[in-house]
Amino acid sequence: LPGLVGFWDQCASTWTQGLELLGVDADAPRPVALTLPPLTNAADVEMILKLFFKQLMVPSVFLVNPWMVALMATGQSTGIVLHLCDLDVVVCPVVNAKPVDEAILVHQIENGDVQGCDVVFEAIL
Repeated sequence: LPGLVGFWDQCASTWTQGLELLGVDADAPRPVALTLPPLTNAADVEMILKLFFKQLMVPSVFLVNPWMVALMATGQSTGIVLHLCDLDVVVCPVVNAKPVDEAILVHQIENGDVQGCDVVFEAIL
């Protein structure tokens, strides 16, 4: 996938406002645990980390695997995680807390049209 964020200044502004709304004191920064959208490219990860460290002055960032967060919520370390959003459907098998990268299925959704998602679900079964 190409970069998901097109306007990094707006992204920084959104994070700043969000942290303020949560009552995070800018003078007493706290570590942040952050999940990234599935399949985020390395350039976007680098920009996100620069934004948090340099602009938001966060002392540390822990990048959390979104697949594992979903499985941890069920108390599992092995399973199939389904991620649905307005851009795509992603299916990721996880075995012993590790995503099986070569088995990840992605189906792009164009203009909100979910036609064809059945192909993804048939591939799972």
